[in-house]
Amino acid sequence: MDELVSRLSADETFSRPLTRHTRQQSLAEHEAALKVCLVEAIQAISLDRFLTQRAASRPLEGIQLEWRTDQGQDERA
Repeated sequence: MDELVSRLSADETFSRPLTRHTRQQSLAEHEAALKVCLVEAIQAISLDRFLTQRAASRPLEGIQLEWRTDQGQDERA
């Protein structure tokens, strides 16, 4: 999640001050752009990569997701 927050914080859309919008239409356009950016960022998230990174940073012996193999592939396939 830190990676997501960092990426979004660096995006100009998120750093633009909301108080600069003097018209409701301008604010609505900015809101729409923010939502598009958020959706794209969320869709780019890989749950498997997140779990792998979390496991590497916080190793817990003996705990493993049932569907994950040592190679990180889905056993259900």
